[in-house]
Amino acid sequence: MVRKKQNSKDSTVPIDFAQTAALSTDFLRTFNSSADVGFYICDFYTGEILMCNKVYAGIFGKKAEEMTGQYCFHNLGYDSRCPFCPYEKLIDEKGEPTETYTWENHIKKLNLWLQSTNWAFRWIDGRLVHMVTYVNVSQRRQLEKDLNFLAFYDRTLQIPNSYVWNMTCFLICLINILWSWIFRD
Repeated sequence: MVRKKQNSKDSTVPIDFAQTAALSTDFLRTFNSSADVGFYICDFYTGEILMCNKVYAGIFGKKAEEMTGQYCFHNLGYDSRCPFCPYEKLIDEKGEPTETYTWENHIKKLNLWLQSTNWAFRWIDGRLVHMVTYVNVSQRRQLEKDLNFLAFYDRTLQIPNSYVWNMTCFLICLINILWSWIFRD
């Protein structure tokens, strides 16, 4: 039997594990639904969604309750685990959870860039689960692309700016000189 401290006197009372698990799950869902971070937890081996928040469900036009019981990969149009899923990085050779893995990925079906943090851990019933939290970084990626364009291209003429153009010409000339020197008669 699981027990918790009732007050500062070190006395204990029994805990209803199912009720505590339900409260913890409700707290997690409520807490994460109030953030801009999308998340879902799925069975590690089957991909069955155990819980998710409204941010995750919203990108598919659904409510979080509708997503429970679905398979995470079906939402992206796959029949089995997504080819880019980093699940192998989340467990060791014995099948035990390792450290978190953070990465960025472009989801073509949604046309979104997501920065995801993935980790595996034991769920309240003891099974291994995969938790994914993500932030939409599409706007940041577009800004980086725009800054790169501004840094290296003339906006008016839509050609490489003078520095890049001069360096390109210099390298072409250098290659031609080396080429003619190597293959001279």
